Amino acid sequence: MIARSKHSISAGFTLIEVLIALSLSVVLAAMLFSSLHTYALGTAAGQDHLAAKQVSESVYQFIGDQIREVVPLVLRTGRERHLLFRGDQRQITYVGYIPSHRSAGGLHKNTLTIEGHPPHQSLVFSYERLHIDNAFDLARFADHSIGDNRTLITDAEAIELEYFGVLGENDDPMWSSEWPQADRLPLLVRLRIERKNKRSPDELVVPIYANAMSKRTAMTVNTTGSFEQINPRSRAREAQLEAEAVPAGEETE
Repeated sequence: MIARSKHSISAGFTLIEVLIALSLSVVLAAMLFSSLHTYALGTAAGQDHLAAKQVSESVYQFIGDQIREVVPLVLRTGRERHLLFRGDQRQITYVGYIPSHRSAGGLHKNTLTIEGHPPHQSLVFSYERLHIDNAFDLARFADHSIGDNRTLITDAEAIELEYFGVLGENDDPMWSSEWPQADRLPLLVRLRIERKNKRSPDELVVPIYANAMSKRTAMTVNTTGSFEQINPRSRAREAQLEAEAVPAGEETE
């Protein structure tokens, strides 16, 4: 009887062994939970980063499409022609189109505006239907649009707009923070965006396709709102005929 009692005692676990086993189980469970939590946070951060990257690429694609497809619309007032395009370091205003799900179609006055000041800036896109009539004020073409708007980029540290092209008749193409030319479009538009927690800025350089339309028909509109199709090659001849039609000694208006 005594021998069987000793054998049954040696086959069990002591209280200390049970406590040690429970302690190890708790430690392993804590390590496992910590690993799973870290994995979950990493996965969520990766998904957020991927989603933000996809949104940024979509926004950049939209901006690029808008700038590439600028319409070189010229306003004709008498013998003068004014290209409906304005650009400076905080805003670019141009004539273009809008996706069909946002507008019924037709030409629009579109604007990309940098709002705020570093280190908190945003980029806002606004648009409104282009109406040209006798009341159209060319000097106010670049004024802030009162139409629909959408914020494309938020909370950027800095946003810059630059334009590349020929500023003067005898100048070489160069980058400038403003585009003062009223008779030609810039060759390139550069949008530079500095974001928080990002080492290098995002840079978008976009060519304007209308610059390759020199052999195609250009579009002009007068203050009555009617559109005309004028071949660029005929403009020089038209100006010559107008000059010849003015008697000697009289000045053109």
